[in-house]
Amino acid sequence: MGRKYQKLMVSILNYRCAKIFKGSNVLKGNQFAGLPEKSTFEPISIINEDIQDIVEEKKELWLLALDMPKTYDRVNILICK
Repeated sequence: MGRKYQKLMVSILNYRCAKIFKGSNVLKGNQFAGLPEKSTFEPISIINEDIQDIVEEKKELWLLALDMPKTYDRVNILICK
């Protein structure tokens, strides 16, 4: 029962946070953060275009990719109400 409750709470938290982020325009520009009606296609396309430009111009490229699977683990649930 504990695992099901945890999944339910995470789902509710994700829904509430996404609703707040989308409604208040907290995330702007290329910050998607898994919002509803958004996909990974656009940010990947942007990175791909940048890489192509860098290769053509023979410049140095430093790229940092972060996967933050525990981003919401420490969000105060009262903030999302």
